[in-house]
Amino acid sequence: IFLFPLNSDSSPASIDEANDTALRILRLTRDEARRRSFNDIINPAHRASVAGEWRKLMKSSRSSFSTIAQTHDGREIPMEVRCQALSLQGKRVVIAIARDISERLALQREFAGRMEEERKTIGREIHDNISQDIASMDMLAGTIRQTLAKEHSSAAADMEVMTGVIPNLLVKARDLSTLLFPAV
Repeated sequence: IFLFPLNSDSSPASIDEANDTALRILRLTRDEARRRSFNDIINPAHRASVAGEWRKLMKSSRSSFSTIAQTHDGREIPMEVRCQALSLQGKRVVIAIARDISERLALQREFAGRMEEERKTIGREIHDNISQDIASMDMLAGTIRQTLAKEHSSAAADMEVMTGVIPNLLVKARDLSTLLFPAV
């Protein structure tokens, strides 16, 4: 948690106060934090996007955004920041609650990786099992259709319809398999 005033250009002035957790995560002493603005703890590559958040904060008094903090030793910390602007003793100040989202992002990456593996597994199963079974059904249905046609059975017309549907089903299964598990 940080408390800091805003300059007239909407940029953060020096940090007035930070809680112990924020100081520990950023590896700063209280005095070091007070010599920095909130922008100073943001990774330089992300400061321009955060500048827009300060302007938005001036208009609506609230803002939420994600960014990357950077410790003085260069370590990067992904953060979710929620800000509230208010007036305190006649000054426009901001209370910013910054949350380290490293663990959440790692879990999201892990989940995405597992979903990708599951998608590939389903694609392989469709290709290796279902498509093969449909191909076998197609061959068997073709044999039955020929036998019924030789016997002049009334069921031959029904088998003709069935043998027309099966190849379509096989194409759909193969397309789905390729969509889920493309050949490399």
